[in-house]
Amino acid sequence: MPAWTVKNAWTSSTIQSYRNYAKTNGPRRAGNLRSTCEDLSIRMVVDFAEQNGLPVFFSNNANPQGLDPAKFNSKSAYLSAVLPSTGASDLLTYNTVVMVKGAQKGNSNVSLPLAKPGDLIILYAGGGHVQVVTSVSPGSVNIVQGNFRPSSERCGRLTRIWRGENQNDPSASCYIGAMVAQKSYVRSGTPPKWIFDGRSEEFAKEGRLCLWDFNNWNNFVPNFNPAKATAP
Repeated sequence: MPAWTVKNAWTSSTIQSYRNYAKTNGPRRAGNLRSTCEDLSIRMVVDFAEQNGLPVFFSNNANPQGLDPAKFNSKSAYLSAVLPSTGASDLLTYNTVVMVKGAQKGNSNVSLPLAKPGDLIILYAGGGHVQVVTSVSPGSVNIVQGNFRPSSERCGRLTRIWRGENQNDPSASCYIGAMVAQKSYVRSGTPPKWIFDGRSEEFAKEGRLCLWDFNNWNNFVPNFNPAKATAP
């Protein structure tokens, strides 16, 4: 049995439904879930896909051929394979996301006004950090993000070895994920700049406004010929 049965395609309608889901569900996870940044983004889209019979597909260094929910017997089993093995940079390395049309890498003034709930903001060279957009208004873009625990809260290497735990596994007591937080990009000043958490240069660090590559996910389903997914 597959983790879930794919019975729908990612289309304009389902993508808009996902955006609505991100707007309401993302903030609910803040303060209630311990997660790394990529784990949060993956959990959100997988939860939605499972609930709505939609395809997803994740590749990473450990699984370059990709991880298909059809080969796992539950969503939990699928996430147990995907989350520990997938890093934030894998989303770019394995073309799991695409740039939002019209967005420009490192240009917040061009990119952030295009943001919509459900979009991903991927920062730093190689894509070292991922944020999920939850809501937008003139002059502000609100996000949720996971992160790493402060060093003082992490298990040491010997502790992990003694317990036999992987710090990238969300089920492990030594999981490195921090509590999910809500933050905002706010446009202010003269000349106007997009400020994130007190830092105006954050998006300039090769920031990209992206979205999951829904069309590619549609193509991974055998004998399935869905309508082309156009992001609304």
